[in-house]
Amino acid sequence: MMKPLFSQIAPAKINLHLHILSKRHSDGYHILDSLFVFADIGDELFFAPAKDLTLNITGDFAANLLVDENNSIIKAAHMLAKELNLPPSGEITLVKNLPIAAGIGGGTADAAAALIGLQKLWGKTLPEDKLYEIAAKLGSDVSPSLYGRPVLIGGTGDIFHPAPKLPNLGIILVNPMVPVSSGEIFRSRKAVFSDAFTFLPEYKDAASLAADLQKCRNDLTEAAITLQPIIAEAIEAISTKTSNCLLSRMSGSGSTCFGLYDSPEIAGKAAAELKKSYPDWWIKATGLKSDNQ
Repeated sequence: MMKPLFSQIAPAKINLHLHILSKRHSDGYHILDSLFVFADIGDELFFAPAKDLTLNITGDFAANLLVDENNSIIKAAHMLAKELNLPPSGEITLVKNLPIAAGIGGGTADAAAALIGLQKLWGKTLPEDKLYEIAAKLGSDVSPSLYGRPVLIGGTGDIFHPAPKLPNLGIILVNPMVPVSSGEIFRSRKAVFSDAFTFLPEYKDAASLAADLQKCRNDLTEAAITLQPIIAEAIEAISTKTSNCLLSRMSGSGSTCFGLYDSPEIAGKAAAELKKSYPDWWIKATGLKSDNQ
């Protein structure tokens, strides 16, 4: 194994709210309204030069991941290489720290990180519009992950609107160790739609942001709980078994849920509290990715 030249973080994505506005009849895609933020924890990709393209997977959640043509990193590498007219090459090691099928964008963040890292490894860059074309083909959440900063998402995940300026936040991520299928959740949800939410341009503190988020929801929660009832327990546990929780909600299509707090320090104490009651759950305290502010 070559010594890696550099690494690239693939941060966890959190949907602070997720409204389904409508369903497009032409292709069945849902039109979304969601505030995406990125945590300061995530998967990590290491890159080293090599003649052929290889992917090694390690980390806490490596066991159920396959290295084949359906792997998001492999797909990203081949699509990028084709666009750059290069043979795909390099030794990539993925340290899989995030749960799988968990609603925090692990696979899509990995694909975005691969696009960034492989351009650096190969010494070639694509124009931004071409890079985002590849991201959109890889999956609806890859483009926001490539952007990597708070963003309001519209359309099918392909329309970006400026996010409000966010305060310092503490966040805990809680996964009760059950995977859920996004496809199943979208298929099973009732056809109830929400309006887009209008946020303020800036929030001075976590409490004011949480107050507006309380007026929103995650429209996939009911369907996710139907498939995995333990998600309801996770949301309730965050709000009732941790101190100073401002908001508890499911992220994305689940099963990861989150709690918001005034600061990363308070979130750290909340995570420790919750681990006492649920030692077998995946529970992490985090803040916003450092360059998100």
